[in-house]
Amino acid sequence: GGSADILIKDSGTIYARTLQMRDSTANITIQDSGQLHVFDNFAFAAPDLGVATVTDDGSFKATHVGQSDTGIFNLVLTDSAKFSVDSADPNADFQGLALSGGNNNGFITDSGGTSNIDIQDQAEFIIQQDLNMTIAFATATEAESTLRITGPDATVQINDDLIMSKDPFNTNTDLDGKSTIAAVITGSDHTTIEVGGTAYIGNGSLAVELDGYSPTPGDSYTLLTANVVDGESFLEQDFTLAPLGEGLDWEVTIGATSITLSVTGTLVGDFNGDGTIDGQDFLFWQQDPGVGDLADWQAAYNGGGGLSGVSTVPEPSTLSLMVLGMCLAARVSRVR
Repeated sequence: GGSADILIKDSGTIYARTLQMRDSTANITIQDSGQLHVFDNFAFAAPDLGVATVTDDGSFKATHVGQSDTGIFNLVLTDSAKFSVDSADPNADFQGLALSGGNNNGFITDSGGTSNIDIQDQAEFIIQQDLNMTIAFATATEAESTLRITGPDATVQINDDLIMSKDPFNTNTDLDGKSTIAAVITGSDHTTIEVGGTAYIGNGSLAVELDGYSPTPGDSYTLLTANVVDGESFLEQDFTLAPLGEGLDWEVTIGATSITLSVTGTLVGDFNGDGTIDGQDFLFWQQDPGVGDLADWQAAYNGGGGLSGVSTVPEPSTLSLMVLGMCLAARVSRVR
């Protein structure tokens, strides 16, 4: 019923037999080169290259967080942090890590809270078995979990199945709690979630966010690879925090073994098709006015902070002067 804040930093390392969190609030931050490795049964065995490995002594305690309705679990990995779970019980409904549901005997529960995992920078997140996202029964409609990945440099591995809001014992059964993969795009590349088994995404959600980057036509991100992707689409897709320029759209492609996010369309005012609105588009239009409407370029250019002092479309004579000015500026730059 209380709360705990745990910070693992520098080169601090914690090895734990099991991770369990119920009706409380737990905030775990791992930064710098800090590490947290959870072994189901380690029997004092040394870790294998910093990733948990099981030594079976016949005693199992499943790893789960956010079990109760009031449970809140937040895990943040930054810098070169490492987090791994190896929790295997052949007699339980679930193995690996359970978010927002499940108990220490490896069974689904009637209640689930909120679980947030936030992976940034060069951090590593490795689950040796399944990642079970939101596995409380249907009565726990408020249960939810989010796996948020920022940028292109993290490592995210789920060596068996990714199970989103489904009964892990019977994956044909949907659960009412919400599970979300959130991709925070910071550039032209993004981290790929690597799933060794099946990714059950049909009852899960996808959210896309932008952080300091404006995608251009043709940008493409492989969000997930798996041995099998089960589900023709996500239950929900949210692009509220990922606005694109006029004329562009997000497209999610669900393949047999991968999920790809792409930017399609043509940016309005981008006459030369290089993905940016700048003076080169004006020059391109001047050479071929039929390529588009100059008012579109002006509106986009002004909106991006280009010609902030221009309020109307220039007259032809003014356009010629602008072209001459740009050419002279380019010539002077080359002479220098």
